[in-house]
Amino acid sequence: WEQPDGTLIMPYTFIPVIEDQGRGPELGLVMITNAIEALAHPQLRDQSTFITVNVSARHLYHRHLPTEIFGLLAHHNVTPRQIVLEITGSQDLPSSPIWRETANHLRALRIGLAMGDFGSGYSSMEQLLEFPFTHVKIDRVITHAHERPGAADLASAIAAMTSGSGMVTI
Repeated sequence: WEQPDGTLIMPYTFIPVIEDQGRGPELGLVMITNAIEALAHPQLRDQSTFITVNVSARHLYHRHLPTEIFGLLAHHNVTPRQIVLEITGSQDLPSSPIWRETANHLRALRIGLAMGDFGSGYSSMEQLLEFPFTHVKIDRVITHAHERPGAADLASAIAAMTSGSGMVTI
């Protein structure tokens, strides 16, 4: 979030505030709408192009989310595979039937789901097996650890493992 003086406030600073205010789903839908509108641009019409949009794990408690997204995709004539929802706060992935229903409905519509920040916090192999993820984003703790021995090998191993399971690695 760029400030008028040019300084940046990082997402890990302002997103928790937005979530605490209960505004995460509202902001998430605005960001999803913006991404779909961008994908509708002629230069991004290539079906292999996709945009990931960060959404809170809490956002998937809204059963109407898949229908809203699918309506936006249809309105803008964008292929569902071009939008990927990156679930932030993966440590909070619930085992709620509502959450699972929404995630499965999104996948049935061919909308991608990414586990964000894999390799930090509480992200786990069990979550990769339990939820219908199509993408895995390796956490910056691993990807930016150039000076740490083995970091590149670890990132490569994660990429090989997730790719072998049919997921796209980011």
